[in-house]
Amino acid sequence: MNMAITLHQGLLEQAFHLAKKERKRPSQASLRRSISASYYALFHYLIHEATRRICRAQDHSLLRYHLARTFQHSNMKNVAQQFSRDLTPESLRDVFGSNTLNRNLVFVASSFVELQDARIEADYNLNTTFSRQKAIDLAVMSKQSFASWKQIRNTIQADTFLIGLHHQRNIQR
Repeated sequence: MNMAITLHQGLLEQAFHLAKKERKRPSQASLRRSISASYYALFHYLIHEATRRICRAQDHSLLRYHLARTFQHSNMKNVAQQFSRDLTPESLRDVFGSNTLNRNLVFVASSFVELQDARIEADYNLNTTFSRQKAIDLAVMSKQSFASWKQIRNTIQADTFLIGLHHQRNIQR
């Protein structure tokens, strides 16, 4: 059976590969690209999950592609920041029936925020020097986010989070 690797899986593999590429004294270019790949792995994984839930039919791949192109980094970060707190946003308490968020969702959301901040730092701040361990830690965080997501992917909280990633302004009301 030939199973094609998804973009998010490939990016996660690339993050680990780049972090470990040079045996001694890894280049900043490799470490920075590793950090970026760790973020983009989670970014594309969440978009993949959202578009597959919205467009479930097998023959809707082109529609999923076009929908995926409408997700915005800043909107996704805003929603992730809201969900990275242990408390359910007040406007969603009636939907969830709870004041607390699932710890796996909190981990995914807070990881998204941390990974995005690290990616921006790696891509744009040339005054920062990154260590191999930092790059590996971020790749592990991204990988653990995949696993945490799988624990909650079929919950109302997860669905709400995915919808919010796309419709950030509307989810706040």
